[in-house]
Amino acid sequence: MSERHAIACEAGAKALDRLRPDNPASGLLRELATKLRSPKREPAKPLKSEWATMKDEITRKALGTLADAQLRFSDGQITGRELWCIVDGIYDTVSGLVDWDIAQLIYRARQELKEHAPQ
Repeated sequence: MSERHAIACEAGAKALDRLRPDNPASGLLRELATKLRSPKREPAKPLKSEWATMKDEITRKALGTLADAQLRFSDGQITGRELWCIVDGIYDTVSGLVDWDIAQLIYRARQELKEHAPQ
């Protein structure tokens, strides 16, 4: 398809040269024909970097929030029921987005707190 467009551009440039020599549009058409014939570049591929993946980042944030909540509970800033609500909310939020073993760890903590937290 690009070759056909390139041929059309060159034909247009020749026609313009016959009508009016040194027409700037014919130069642009020739330039376009050259670009259409040049080999296609491969699309840019994302580089693998040291940045965390989305799953890793969600896991890090979830576990960090759990650690913060546990510390607040230990310091007496929140109750056992509030800690359970935080763990329950985190589990509901990240389940299916993080690795299965991490989700199960949060779930077990949730169940343990549910059994022992005052209602």
